[in-house]
Amino acid sequence: KPLRPPGRQYFGVRLTPGQQFGGTLETLESSATSIPLAGNIIVNGKRTSILDFNKTIYNRALGAIGEKFEGKEIGQKGVAEVRDKLNSAYEAIKPKLSWKATPEYDMAVRQIEKTDLARLQKPLQDKARAVYETLVSERMAQGGKMDGETFKQVEGELGAIARRYLGAKDHPELQDFGEIIAKVQGLMRDQLERVNPQYAEKLSNINEGWAILTRLENAAARRVGSNSVFTPTDFSAAVRAGDTSVRKGGFARGEAFMQDISGPAQEVLPGTIPDSGSAGRIAT
Repeated sequence: KPLRPPGRQYFGVRLTPGQQFGGTLETLESSATSIPLAGNIIVNGKRTSILDFNKTIYNRALGAIGEKFEGKEIGQKGVAEVRDKLNSAYEAIKPKLSWKATPEYDMAVRQIEKTDLARLQKPLQDKARAVYETLVSERMAQGGKMDGETFKQVEGELGAIARRYLGAKDHPELQDFGEIIAKVQGLMRDQLERVNPQYAEKLSNINEGWAILTRLENAAARRVGSNSVFTPTDFSAAVRAGDTSVRKGGFARGEAFMQDISGPAQEVLPGTIPDSGSAGRIAT
């Protein structure tokens, strides 16, 4: 009896027989990877399951805005398509939007400073404050306001910094710095939704897509040299990094955003990317 749903599909992922049935068959399949021809078939099957998983995450992000992934390559080009489509959804309503810091927003920023920032060494604390001052505070007009264009520039620059530091492998404090910047970025996105109630539903959908993209890009940054292809292990680490609950309690309980797919996928799919040629380039 198969452990996963029939049809060799799992969250839209094509599974090998060993992944589908588990147990002895999975053990035999792993042992057979060294056998000529049969081994190549198994490795290619496992690699396909990883690429399918990436595509599934792309579609989760784009599904939030009623779109789907239509590209031919998984990897950097695929990630770029997801970002471009989310950006286009925002661009369509950007001229009608404005952003404003409110007392509630300021309180949330101070809470990040009190809890998250306090965990960093002083040089990184100072760096985080300088980033916020330069990218956010100095870009606000009188009354703590930004137009839609300025907000998008600020949000994008915060995201670029977050991705760079989240990808600092073997440097957990730098990754913590990236998490804090990403948290501020998310806070600003939520604030945009609150101060534009007439576009709240559209912004909520875009923000959901952006939140998934943030985790997707975080996962891709964790695997150097993979052409932005990531494993469920990478994605699970990104889901944990994105958990804003106290002491990552949501992740510990299995309730973090996107953990509904990262957890089960991590149990079934490989933790590394089987090598069957050029990393990340395969027709979908």
